[in-house]
Amino acid sequence: MDKILIHHRLYDLLETIAENDDYIINIVQHHNQTFKAFCFKNLDAYNNYLKNYIKLKESAINLPKLIKKDNRNGFLVFKNLSGDNLKDILLKRELNDEEFYALFIIESFARYYKVALNYLPENFLYFKKRIYYLDNYVSDEHNPNQFIENDLLYYLPTKVRLNYLRKFNENYQCECLEGARLSKQIVLTAIKFRR
Repeated sequence: MDKILIHHRLYDLLETIAENDDYIINIVQHHNQTFKAFCFKNLDAYNNYLKNYIKLKESAINLPKLIKKDNRNGFLVFKNLSGDNLKDILLKRELNDEEFYALFIIESFARYYKVALNYLPENFLYFKKRIYYLDNYVSDEHNPNQFIENDLLYYLPTKVRLNYLRKFNENYQCECLEGARLSKQIVLTAIKFRR
């Protein structure tokens, strides 16, 4: 089994799960615990990712816990959370009240701290009655109504969600709300869950 040394600790490399221009994400193991290790291809990408992580943490956004960082070599090790991301949940069923409430808690902190998040369902993981933000995107160009006006459409039975989820499962179906029924559902959902 391959090994990887991250800041004086040796991890077993189990598998590579993703790669982009900036980093490679590996599942690693140390003493029978699994973690996600981000191996950055350059230190600028590492510093930018870490800066965004700190900004999100300061904004009270739930994120996977940072376990270890290696500033010299550009490695970050995070707790590996198991659970379904919201995209996978929506492919099976509608979100329940507990899941909606957890999503709106994230939205309320983002609104309060004036940070814009990427609200695509694949960027959120439901784990132990909390929702964790998996993406590292954050922007200061915050519109306080962006979530209600646009992003909420991914979570309600709409054509936006239908088109989005068909990218992952071409047989996905849902009865789409339109017009007055959709507007009513948006208002009722916002009243019920927004804080």
